[in-house]
Amino acid sequence: MLLREKAKKESKVWYAFFMRKWLAAAHGWGNKHEWLLLLLVAVIVLRIPSLVTPHYYGDEEIYLVMGRAWRMGVPLYQAMFDHKPPLIYILAGIFPTIAAFRGMLLLMMMGHTVLFWKLSKLFWGEKNRNLAKWSSGIFVLLSSWPLIEGLIVNAELLMMLPITASLVMIWPNRKYGWKKYLLAGLVAGIGWLYKIPVMFDAIALALYLFIFRADTLGKSLRNIFSGGMIAYLGGFVLPLLMTFGYYFAKGHGNDYLGTVLTMNVGYVSSWSTSSYAFNP
Repeated sequence: MLLREKAKKESKVWYAFFMRKWLAAAHGWGNKHEWLLLLLVAVIVLRIPSLVTPHYYGDEEIYLVMGRAWRMGVPLYQAMFDHKPPLIYILAGIFPTIAAFRGMLLLMMMGHTVLFWKLSKLFWGEKNRNLAKWSSGIFVLLSSWPLIEGLIVNAELLMMLPITASLVMIWPNRKYGWKKYLLAGLVAGIGWLYKIPVMFDAIALALYLFIFRADTLGKSLRNIFSGGMIAYLGGFVLPLLMTFGYYFAKGHGNDYLGTVLTMNVGYVSSWSTSSYAFNP
């Protein structure tokens, strides 16, 4: 009995010790990252109402239906159809209710806010910290504003996260090895799996980092075939190529190819459904 009481007292002492250490560490971190904490609180406050808001946007309904089909083993792009790559449907299958789906988006946007704040500091530098605060604040406001579809789960919000993460990895484009650029390209390539137009973001980043920032025209031309640019673009394309391989191995690669590429060419070029026909 005495040993048990002694063990309880010791456990309480250790618990109090670690709690004090944790609270002190959390307090110190919070003092150093006040603006980031404010941004994260803003994201949570702006997005919490969406967790209890009923369905009101058709695309979310489609994602959840496709996600349910994926979870049940129905072959996507053959028995079930939509024109986007598969990752958003997989997420809808993992988070099968509207509250869970939007809760997942809330967590992802919190992570994206952390990355965007870090990128803002890298971009503006220490001398322009106020500009970094303004840009990150505007990002949080616009990406979570309900009037411009900020609170619904859409592919545009999801595909931005890999692009931002990729840019943070290689900014400000120091002389990294090709492996670093390959990894950054792979991270950016995850955006392919949400929506095809993300390729324009990746191309713009590659042009800016490798071509436009070069000191001379000759260096710009040489950078077109540099190992870094080839590794970055190669890594970017690889995730989508892997999905092609997967669906061809499953036996309905032609359906996937026709949907993701052919259908999206018309979608991107016209931003309407009138320029192409769907024949399942």
